[in-house]
Amino acid sequence: MNCQLRRFRPEDRAEVIKHIAMQASSPNIMQKTRTAIATRVAPSFLRVGQIELFARRVRAAVAPDDRLMRTRELRQIVVHLLEREYADIDEKQYIEVALSDLRGKSESEQQQAKEKRSEHGNRSNVELQSAILGMLQEFSSRMAAMTTGWMRVGFVQGNFNSDNCLAGGRTMDYGPFGFMQSFERGWNMWTNGGAHFAYWNQPRAGYVNFSSLVRAVEPLLEPAGRAAAQSILESYLPLSKRSMKEMWRQKLGLTAAHCEEEVVDELVEDLLDRMEKHSVDFTILFRNLPRVLEAGVGSTSESKATLEISNAKIIDSLGTFSSTTCAANLQQVHDDFVDWVRKWIPVVVSEPVTTPEGASSNGTGNDIASRITEACSTMRKASPKYVPREEMFVAAYEAANKDDYTVFNELHQLLTKPYDEQPKFEV
Repeated sequence: MNCQLRRFRPEDRAEVIKHIAMQASSPNIMQKTRTAIATRVAPSFLRVGQIELFARRVRAAVAPDDRLMRTRELRQIVVHLLEREYADIDEKQYIEVALSDLRGKSESEQQQAKEKRSEHGNRSNVELQSAILGMLQEFSSRMAAMTTGWMRVGFVQGNFNSDNCLAGGRTMDYGPFGFMQSFERGWNMWTNGGAHFAYWNQPRAGYVNFSSLVRAVEPLLEPAGRAAAQSILESYLPLSKRSMKEMWRQKLGLTAAHCEEEVVDELVEDLLDRMEKHSVDFTILFRNLPRVLEAGVGSTSESKATLEISNAKIIDSLGTFSSTTCAANLQQVHDDFVDWVRKWIPVVVSEPVTTPEGASSNGTGNDIASRITEACSTMRKASPKYVPREEMFVAAYEAANKDDYTVFNELHQLLTKPYDEQPKFEV
């Protein structure tokens, strides 16, 4: 008993003892406990891990009849996944791949493969093969977009294994999640999550989940289909990389058409290194970067194609973005970020302005002002103003426990429009 009591704060131990004594004396008395119900809603709750489970049963089956039954079960759950999550995909985009597996087979085998079956969702085996490949192609796009979106807003899922990965390719499990505050590539809200589920490794974790799904549906595919599935898988990492690069461009107000990839990569890596070094708040810094550009717009003119801004204005525009409080260290933080900003600004203003007619121009002060407006709009769409943080929810829970739902309602209203300026909610 004493060992177990040590888990509780001293001021709570008397209440714990009282509760245990009450249960021991009257074990059948219903205990009143204040609770809340959180409901998650989605088209389906099928996980990659569930598809994996059925595939493992197929591979483990030894007797032919058992293997046939297990394959039928795997097919049923995949057909269900197609109908619930992938009803809008082009199921016939891989039909030629599926048909290629019929070459060399007898006429009766070919006819059987082309007959529609209820267990295939009223598809023939050929059509099912094509549908599965189309699903994998779509899942690849969804996974790349989802993990890139997580990185964009500083979200860390925390435990992104196949059991916590929806086969529909959407965010669902909010278990040990968290929105990063001080930037750290290896950060994970869940201490047991490991580096493989940390912020910077989420795209790779997405790839691992995708490879698990590909392997899970392989027992339903013919040789050409398995080869096509492997090709789709191999194209995932380049797709994810392109998605990530475009995301960072947007957060820095740059466009892919007019800025060299190496320049963007260097700016991003340099900025993130400085952010990690100085424990910079991820959300605040990226949200305030547009203010730096806007602070210098007044320095442009018709004959002046530059953006001039003092060091003091840069720091003032960035706001309080670091937890550093020591004066000497704070000066170093400011110096580091002023230095980076002065590398970034020329890249932003050197990009042409896209006109309504589709043409582009640059060179005058008015062009620079237009370019800044365009860049700031892009950046604010890529970087939210508000993200949920643990202490915000704690305050809402504590108030709700006292029948005060004001904080909860305010949080709901605030986070419904996280990209909008909502000064009435700021302290």
